Amino acid sequence: MSNQVDSAPRSLNHEVVKISSGRLLLIDQFMLSNSQFIDAVGEALKAKDDEGLLKSIRRFGGDLLSVDSGELKVYRDPAQLLLFVSSREFENSDEVVSAISTQREEGIVATSHIFIDTRCLVFVDVDFLSKKEVASEYAELRDSDDKAARDFIRSNGGAVRYGFNRLGDELGVFKLTPGGETIYCLWPDLA
Repeated sequence: MSNQVDSAPRSLNHEVVKISSGRLLLIDQFMLSNSQFIDAVGEALKAKDDEGLLKSIRRFGGDLLSVDSGELKVYRDPAQLLLFVSSREFENSDEVVSAISTQREEGIVATSHIFIDTRCLVFVDVDFLSKKEVASEYAELRDSDDKAARDFIRSNGGAVRYGFNRLGDELGVFKLTPGGETIYCLWPDLA
């Protein structure tokens, strides 16, 4: 019997989020059914007030990222307490996780923070919130069946990923450019 360690590259699963507006919303799943959040964001969207939109989203613990339109992959590495968003699909996750870890150890500063109370973080195109009937259907599902509500997000082009602590997370948002490619990363950076 051999004690040889398997050195095959790790594979991380991912979820896909579809972006048409160029703006990726990251928010606790509960907020998508919170009428105060929906009203505040709805007013900013209707007024085309980008500054007010970002301020409202951050007030409720989320963030809004400028991204390229198209499909983004949302990866989760529980061993590294790391979530990251990229337009690329990685066959060998060790390569990208290593590049992220290097920048992480260099003490990069977060651009903002995400606060997750329900353990699930939603990644959706911000235009999801401008569709009243979709947001209303999500709120109804969320009141009765969490899993069905998460599946609804996914069926409408979003992604839902668990955080790392069942009691909630405070995650820093970091914009990294390993190899010239933009990757948004989230990891716990507050005590």
